[in-house]
Amino acid sequence: MQYLAKHAPIIPVPRPHGLIKLVGFDARVIFMTYIPSTTLKNVWNILTPSNKVSIQRQLDEIFTQLRRLEKIRRG
Repeated sequence: MQYLAKHAPIIPVPRPHGLIKLVGFDARVIFMTYIPSTTLKNVWNILTPSNKVSIQRQLDEIFTQLRRLEKIRRG
């Protein structure tokens, strides 16, 4: 998420605030900014065709930006 915020600021991502490892579990929990919203599934049927095209264009731009990013190589 930090990488996206730095290299692709057009992409709306929550800001990370911390990461903890749960003792006794093979799990980690990340704390991040809450972004209130609704899902497309909940509103898709009430959107106008022009709204749907607008969303399609926005998502296309986001995915285009994601595809342009270089992969992070970890050692």
